[in-house]
Amino acid sequence: MASQFPLAEETLELQNNPLLHDFVFPRFDIIEPKHVQPGIKTLLQQLENDLVALEKSVEPTWPKLVDPLEKILDRLQLVWGIIHHLKNVKDSADLRSAIEQVQVCFILHILRIC
Repeated sequence: MASQFPLAEETLELQNNPLLHDFVFPRFDIIEPKHVQPGIKTLLQQLENDLVALEKSVEPTWPKLVDPLEKILDRLQLVWGIIHHLKNVKDSADLRSAIEQVQVCFILHILRIC
């Protein structure tokens, strides 16, 4: 039976996605393949919004340009690194499939920044 509130369910799933939380140490024990695609797509959209905002207000100084750009890249590379670490130690067909579904988006985002 389909939910009457699909947007609310999607929002709740994103709120519960461990890849989107701030952390000191990643919660590898709760990260699952089902978190990869929605987590990466949401993160890429957030970081794209941050990049667009940075482009609109860019000032050619280190603290106004490079620091925010590094922050954008660091977050993306951290989450991508977590996903690949999981693939190396807890590989599965579902995880490989989830990574393949977002890999092109990840690469395009990195190329846009660089």
